[in-house]
Amino acid sequence: MTKNKILFHVLAFILTTTVAATSSAADWSQTNIQFLHGNEYKKGNDDSYSATVVTFEHLSSWAYGSNFFLL
Repeated sequence: MTKNKILFHVLAFILTTTVAATSSAADWSQTNIQFLHGNEYKKGNDDSYSATVVTFEHLSSWAYGSNFFLL
């Protein structure tokens, strides 16, 4: 997948979960998104590479229980 497709999927997921959370009986919620990029990672050989990591975390409590997920 290209970076643009990944970013599109992440943003679409955030939009759908935000809309769903605002229409429910939520007591509270916390969402955290992190974009991390690093260079000079090493594998078993001497080749180095760069990597980007996207982390999405959501916690909430509402009338029927609580939710937690990490992607």
